[in-house]
Amino acid sequence: MVYLLFEYFCQKWMLPLQTVRKQQLSTDWKKLYHARAGVEGTLSQGILTLGLRQARYIGLVKVIS
Repeated sequence: MVYLLFEYFCQKWMLPLQTVRKQQLSTDWKKLYHARAGVEGTLSQGILTLGLRQARYIGLVKVIS
């Protein structure tokens, strides 16, 4: 019984996962991800160095992310 449940969930999740991994090998996907990685890096740098998540006014909590 437990084995059948395990096998069902493996089949349910493995096919979509393999499909997405195959898509990630394409050059179109890599171009899109390259652009996203640049944006994520810029945001991360601003958050870490400039405190971009700080609220504008004194006494307020950080902005919810």
